[in-house]
Formats: sequence, structure tokens, C-alpha cells
Amino acid sequence: MFCNKCASRIPDGSVFCPECGQKLTSEQPLGQNAPLRQPPTVPPTRASAPVPSAYDPLTAPLSTASFFWMPVIVAIPIVGLIVLLVWAFSKNTNVNRKHYARSVLIWVLISVILGVLVSILGGNLLGSLQGALGSR
Repeated sequence: MFCNKCASRIPDGSVFCPECGQKLTSEQPLGQNAPLRQPPTVPPTRASAPVPSAYDPLTAPLSTASFFWMPVIVAIPIVGLIVLLVWAFSKNTNVNRKHYARSVLIWVLISVILGVLVSILGGNLLGSLQGALGSR
């Protein structure tokens, strides 16, 4: 065995080099009676996802016909709102239909809020115009 620092010959089993005093490590270069070590096992970097089945109705893509008929069904006044709520919050609904229903409900909410704001601001404007015209 040889020292890694001064390259002097060292008796087998030594902990320190008798020439330079370098502490010897357990990792010796190959070819100098160093035991072969197994490469360290690398843990997986990401969790392995379960393999999806061939057909899962909850995650399968929707057909063109489904996308064609969804807005038609939603356009029916009260039935459309009920269908949107069922599609948006049911556990047994296709994820694409669920996302569509949630986005439509968000647009409906934004429309209602804007409608209320326009009505309030428009009413105030008309009231002030009526007061200005009525005072003549």
C-alpha cells in the first residue's frame, strides 16, 4: 500500500503514514488491495406515478360532440345553472367537464357583479341627470 500524499510504501493495516503522518482513508485507489465497493444507490428523484388504466371516464378527453352540446345545455335558464353546479362540484364528473363548468360559473359571477355595479352607477347617473333637468 502507498501513501496518497507522499507516495511512500506503507505497511498494510496502517492508519497513518510513517513518513509524512498523513491519516490514511479507507478509500484506496484501485490496484492497491482496496476492496471493491458497490456504487451508492441513488434514491428516486420523483415519486413514481401510478400507471393509468387504458380508459378512465373521469380523465378521458371529451369528444367534440360533448363540447358542442355543453353550451347548449348551459344556455337553458334554470336547468343550465343546476347542471353547471352538478358538473362543477360532483366527484363523478369528467375533469374536463368539471373545469369547463367551474370556468363558466366564474364568468357568471363576474357578469353578475359587473351588472350590479353598472346598475348602481347608472342609476346614480340617471338620478343626478333627472335632478339637474328637473330643477330648470
